[in-house]
Amino acid sequence: MTRKHFEALAQAISELDFNTNERTKIAHAIGRACAPFNPLFDTARFTIACMTPEDLESVREQRVQDKRDYA
Repeated sequence: MTRKHFEALAQAISELDFNTNERTKIAHAIGRACAPFNPLFDTARFTIACMTPEDLESVREQRVQDKRDYA
């Protein structure tokens, strides 16, 4: 599989009507399935590419809150 294939998959996943946690689980599962087909495939990068801007903001907010809770 090529970068074009992975980008198309990420775009399709980002357009699904799921919440952030569900979308992350789907992205991880598909990323794990894709990884054997390309030695340069980065599952974490793929997962981020699958997120909507709202998903990314939600994750950032959660990380900030987690840092406050542990500080």
